[in-house]
Amino acid sequence: MASKNVMAKSRKRGNPYLVFSGPFGEIQVLKSWQADNAKPYGRWFVYVNGDMGDSYVHDIVKYGTLLDYDRTVFTPEEINAVVRQARQAPAPSF
Repeated sequence: MASKNVMAKSRKRGNPYLVFSGPFGEIQVLKSWQADNAKPYGRWFVYVNGDMGDSYVHDIVKYGTLLDYDRTVFTPEEINAVVRQARQAPAPSF
């Protein structure tokens, strides 16, 4: 049975599921396109420095640090699992 994508519904900036600190500033994760964040081309819809767009999950967790998350959606154990799973994603190759 496939796991449910709890970040499938888009959110507005300022109300993210996850917040990371990255090389280009604060990254707000507003949507996940897949339930399995360990996929090599897994994408999150993000808001960074006034711009919105897709970013690879691998890049966010590799170069960013988790700052905050929505505690109404995730327990501490669940957020650890999400980040751990995302860290297992292989780098996209082109």
